[in-house]
Amino acid sequence: MTPDDLRRALTEAQGEAVSTCLAALDEPDARDHAYFANDDRVPTSELVAIYRRRAGHVDDIGLPTVGFREAVHRMAATSHTTLRLAGVEGESGYPKCVVFLAPDEPDVVAALAVLGPPRRPDPGLPDPAGAHHQRVERMSAMMRLPLDRGTMRQPTLFLTVGLPSTGKTTAARRLEIEQSALRLTKDEWVKALYGHENPPSAQDVIEGRLIQIGLRALELGNNVVIDYGLWGRDERSALRQAAADLGATVEMRYFELTPAEQRKRLDQRQAEAPHTTWPMSDEELAEWAADIDVPTPGEIDGSEPIDDPPAGFATWDEWRRHRWPPSVA
Repeated sequence: MTPDDLRRALTEAQGEAVSTCLAALDEPDARDHAYFANDDRVPTSELVAIYRRRAGHVDDIGLPTVGFREAVHRMAATSHTTLRLAGVEGESGYPKCVVFLAPDEPDVVAALAVLGPPRRPDPGLPDPAGAHHQRVERMSAMMRLPLDRGTMRQPTLFLTVGLPSTGKTTAARRLEIEQSALRLTKDEWVKALYGHENPPSAQDVIEGRLIQIGLRALELGNNVVIDYGLWGRDERSALRQAAADLGATVEMRYFELTPAEQRKRLDQRQAEAPHTTWPMSDEELAEWAADIDVPTPGEIDGSEPIDDPPAGFATWDEWRRHRWPPSVA
């Protein structure tokens, strides 16, 4: 397909971004910057997952776009199981438009347009270490879908749920190896930073930081294991929604033991590896057992819809930032 072929296909198409894509093709240097996937066909489900994830990300970094979410909806609704891609890049490297074509016909299924590079948060302030330039380069790489099949797998977020010493970290280490997953174990970070102390305010911040790392890893296509209790259903719902927003799947693992077996394991761990844990009384264990929201079977297998966010919060993302603050108060 040539730029002229793409122009003809866009002329017959509809959508919010079509006119912007046509304008990009009419620019004098369009032929120098047009790129085409030719006969490379990409599964539609993968494109939907990837661009749904990117739709949220472009808002976060201040990228002005047209038709982004509409393109995701159109791809999700199409009957084509695979699609081809075409587009035009700007001189600075960011894609001006991305067009999703039917696999065997010059029909436009969806299109999106980029109106410029990411906006500087405050044009009046300096750009330390070229951070804005790095964001432009990162956006170019993110928007122009690589055709390497290995970079397009749908990542999985593994959530370990359970009370202390029920087997979460053992399972997380196994998943780390078997699933090539990034393991984020909170206790290791708290121990490294605070030693014998275990301040609750620091725990919340560390959990939040690990979640941010995990979500970024998912965005890059890597599997992730969040390895701490997640006793609250709201916590799990927030993470399920965050993963869904990034086009990732979620697998939840729930671990439980009888109080006697839990006590036995805790005592053994305290005796053999005290540097990995903290003393826990029977009263604390009983209190925590009463506090945990045991996940339902539907929550564990993913068949249960994600709850709406609690009252007072418009989105789960807003609730997540409240639950896991960015710094110690």
